[in-house]
Amino acid sequence: MTKPNIQVDNEIREMTDKEYEELLASGWTIKKNEEEQLTAYMREQRNALLKESDWTQVADSPVDKQAWAEYRQQLRDYPNTWTPSDKVKFPATPEEWKVETV
Repeated sequence: MTKPNIQVDNEIREMTDKEYEELLASGWTIKKNEEEQLTAYMREQRNALLKESDWTQVADSPVDKQAWAEYRQQLRDYPNTWTPSDKVKFPATPEEWKVETV
């Protein structure tokens, strides 16, 4: 995840996870540029999930193509509901649907 950069001893570096958690706990709010960075991060993650599931749509893949097509459409539609955040909850995969319904 892309965290904000900070300047320490005249050196600019990315925040550590602990520094970022402390910043969020302090009530810090996301500014427009940071919103854009988080949105870009979310889009990268979404695109990676689409790429990882490309194989499900080939003719001889041994999966429920319709279920995977629905999942992939949910990923494509996801930007309509985005709220920039460092904690992203993407739609569950069809494999996860099976686990949730058992």
